[in-house]
Amino acid sequence: MWSGPEPICTIITCGELPVLEKGNYDAESTVPPYTYNHTVAPRCYESYYLQQGGTLQCSAMDEWVGNEAVCTLITCRQPDGFDNGSYNGSQQIYAYGSVLQPSCQHGYTMTNNVSARICNNPDFWTSDDPLCEIIRCDAPPEFDFGNYTYNSDTFAYNTQITISCYEGYFASGHSSRTCQENGQWSGPEPTCTRITCDSLPPIDNGAYISGGVSPPFDYMHEITANCDDGFYLKLGQKRSCALPNTWIGAAALCDFITCRHPADFDHGSYNGSQETYMYGSLLSPACDTGFELTNHIQARICNVNNIWSGNDPSCVAVVCDSPPNIANGNYNTITTNATFEYNSQVTVSCNDGYDITDEITSITCTENKTWSLPQPKCTKIRCFDFSVVEMDAIDTFPKLYFGSFGSASYYNLSFFLTNGSVTVKCLSNGKLEWTQKPVFGMHAHCLQNRSLFF
Repeated sequence: MWSGPEPICTIITCGELPVLEKGNYDAESTVPPYTYNHTVAPRCYESYYLQQGGTLQCSAMDEWVGNEAVCTLITCRQPDGFDNGSYNGSQQIYAYGSVLQPSCQHGYTMTNNVSARICNNPDFWTSDDPLCEIIRCDAPPEFDFGNYTYNSDTFAYNTQITISCYEGYFASGHSSRTCQENGQWSGPEPTCTRITCDSLPPIDNGAYISGGVSPPFDYMHEITANCDDGFYLKLGQKRSCALPNTWIGAAALCDFITCRHPADFDHGSYNGSQETYMYGSLLSPACDTGFELTNHIQARICNVNNIWSGNDPSCVAVVCDSPPNIANGNYNTITTNATFEYNSQVTVSCNDGYDITDEITSITCTENKTWSLPQPKCTKIRCFDFSVVEMDAIDTFPKLYFGSFGSASYYNLSFFLTNGSVTVKCLSNGKLEWTQKPVFGMHAHCLQNRSLFF
């Protein structure tokens, strides 16, 4: 006879399914008991998607095995921008079902008919990216005694074509035409007319010489001004008929040979203060502190035509190069294409975990185009705050700087580590933090004499 009772084998079953927020499980039976090898698959509700996890299976250990399912709300990030247009929204994140409508800039038209885009999957918008193409005009018609000049023969919206008459002719009305939003050219058709000029009025202390030709004078006819004895031609030696009844060149002016003090200029001065200077007199310009000459005018001379040589001096503020890089920090007021003129000041902010040393928080652009010294420095913060990690079992903490790790020491004669770690990390706020908070037990002989330690 066999000893003992007859063995009985019972089928393995698993208990309740884990709770699935924002979803449920797809199974042949959704109520227990669930037998060995029974599988269930997670299904998320509408507007949610399965971020992680998958099928669960009833194991031989009476428990469900498999990664826990997580259903997360479907969202979409702002779609990439497109050329020559924009969307009607500027959020960073959009909820499931959100609709964005694209539109083109003035002068552009949508070529792929994208009227709206909908967020219906994680970071996925329906429809293709919108395509905005520029509106174009037909080539303009030809006209007599002239033509159009333009940079491109595609004639896109806002393209401007210039009306150019042949030499010796002028255009009546507008000098240009523009491709409009309706695909038509602005303005009427141009007309080119022959250029002529009437006689000029006489000049004081001199006369014009026309070369024996009587008015009206044809296009580009040239006359010359001569001054009487004792005068010089201050302005207008030659004039030409270049536009209808319009002579190009300054009107002739005959005057005594003297020069008045030149006009003052900003941020500088000349080395003389007389009201009038004789021919050949020399004046030198100089800029104020923190400014420099931009057009290299070292001196100006009173010429025979009563005009000072050279252009007016131009003094502009000294400009420093971009400030030097600050290790572990940055400048607060710098923008793209920023310029740093004389006396400009920029302040420094240190990155998280770093702090200003020596209380120097800014630098200034000096008159010699360099930045003031000494420069600010950002150094790592040292952690002195143990409030987060203090424990009775801990003896000492390591001396750490931001971002570094170290091990604390504990009273090992009285305590022993049961879980976690004694490793600490120095944070940017100057506090120490456990990487994995330790759990200590107390030796038996200490428990008997607990009052000695607490």
